[in-house]
Amino acid sequence: MKFSSGGEDREVALSFSRWNRLCCLLVIDETRNCGQFLGNNVNKRIESENSRTISLLILERGAEWPSWGAELRARSANSAVEVQNEHETMADFHARVHERLVRIRRDGMSVQSAGIACSLLPSNARSLRAELCVRLSDEMKSQEGAELIIAGGSWETTGLEGFERTRLIELWSELSHRTGGCMVSVRFEDPPYESGVFRAAERLQSPNPVDGGKLSA
Repeated sequence: MKFSSGGEDREVALSFSRWNRLCCLLVIDETRNCGQFLGNNVNKRIESENSRTISLLILERGAEWPSWGAELRARSANSAVEVQNEHETMADFHARVHERLVRIRRDGMSVQSAGIACSLLPSNARSLRAELCVRLSDEMKSQEGAELIIAGGSWETTGLEGFERTRLIELWSELSHRTGGCMVSVRFEDPPYESGVFRAAERLQSPNPVDGGKLSA
């Protein structure tokens, strides 16, 4: 291409200048659109991953409906409740919960949070509860912000109910010291101005935590 001197040179220079600005605007616009496209893809991926999370509430027979149930439900896109039937043994109930966990994993979902509302149990059922807690903790160990809640009811801090409080706190302590598991918390349905956890924890050092008689663990 041949350019003549004089006014035409200035006109061509201006034309190139406009062309360069236009190209820069196009590049900026494409970069912005590309960033928006990538951002949208990331958001969609996060939303898709979140939609595959589930909160699981497990109620032993005789347990109180927990005040934190709605909080647990709000942590995940999906929720499920497993309730022990009237004539279902603890072993059968826990086997059913384990089967639910297998189905959750098979469906490509992950447990984000779980809670066990505990009842007053005979001593031979505590080992099953502990096994289930370990399984739930392991299921959630790779989930960011995952939590396992072990909860009693509005129990007294003395007698059999006080003994069960102590046993739940001991279970919570054991699970909290496991490596590789998720966060574990223990709760009771106490008035906000009381702390049954602290009062029961003080009894852990007592050789006989149950008033009026000794119960085996």
